[in-house]
Amino acid sequence: MYDAADRFDGAFALFVSADGNAQDELEDIVRTVRGRRAQMMVNGRPMLSAYALGGLEGARAQSLLERAQRLGVYFVPHLFPHTGEREIDANAAADIVERIGPADGYFYFGAAGAPSLLARSTRALATALRDAGKAFMAPVTPYYRGLPQGTNYRAFETDGFAGMAEEWRAAIESRATWVQIVTWNDWAESTYVAPTGGARQAAVYHARFGPILSHEGYLRASRHYIRWFKTGSPPPVLHDELFYFYRLFPAASACAPPRMPQGTLLDRIFVCVLLAHPAQLTVRQDGRADHRLLPAGISFVDVPSLPGQPRFTIVRNGRIVLDRTGELAITERDFSSRYGYYSGWASGAPSR
Repeated sequence: MYDAADRFDGAFALFVSADGNAQDELEDIVRTVRGRRAQMMVNGRPMLSAYALGGLEGARAQSLLERAQRLGVYFVPHLFPHTGEREIDANAAADIVERIGPADGYFYFGAAGAPSLLARSTRALATALRDAGKAFMAPVTPYYRGLPQGTNYRAFETDGFAGMAEEWRAAIESRATWVQIVTWNDWAESTYVAPTGGARQAAVYHARFGPILSHEGYLRASRHYIRWFKTGSPPPVLHDELFYFYRLFPAASACAPPRMPQGTLLDRIFVCVLLAHPAQLTVRQDGRADHRLLPAGISFVDVPSLPGQPRFTIVRNGRIVLDRTGELAITERDFSSRYGYYSGWASGAPSR
């Protein structure tokens, strides 16, 4: 990966996040990446991160923090707070600042939680870390749903992209140093945003993960917020875009097996719309049509989910400017997607 990134002539930077047994190899990691053209440098030092520093209980965290300090890296690790996956309030954030000691910052690996909880935790951490003069790498995540054959079969409703947008706003408004999308390709917990090459793939990487539905809509909708985060100002919407998110099976249906995941899920179709000028959104499905007059800018809309392929149109001044039918049908029988979200999108020409 470093070899590929080197070819971007410094325009693309990488850093290693050590997980599990890789934390025993910090010296080798630093020796390998130090001096690479694509290595991310902060204050003249190679950036290094970690997940679950010192293990789930953090038993070895202190010795690893001291080792990273001796290696001369810019260290921004994650370690599990004493609150576990509960909300990180001001007291928990202060405890984290104390525990990371000599580290240069903290990475909050926030994925298993409701968007509002993750956003509030981000804001609390940002304040505590900034007051301590430390960097903060905040999370944004699309949607978490564990697999029924695992130990973490639970789901956290995100209302399509609205939850991820709330997390982006928390990172932007709290002035986090960096944002990490959690995750790129965790197929087991459905937090992936990596393009998979189609609306639905029978298998990606391993068949045990089951059919993989595209989450690329989350990634593409994030572009607006990425620009906002980088520039510090909300970018103008110069062309019409819509992003749609829905499950392929009614969430309220009783299916055994598998059992229902922990968490309340909604039978709704969710749409995020970016408009250069006011227009009307219509969602059509199974003889039903829902119309919404929307202003310029960003809007979030949801309508009941019905069997069939939903169709999305945007009309302005009597003219259809966007027209897209969801690639995958909503059914009452096919449960193979296991409460996963499908996401798609459509884009219009730049506004004149």
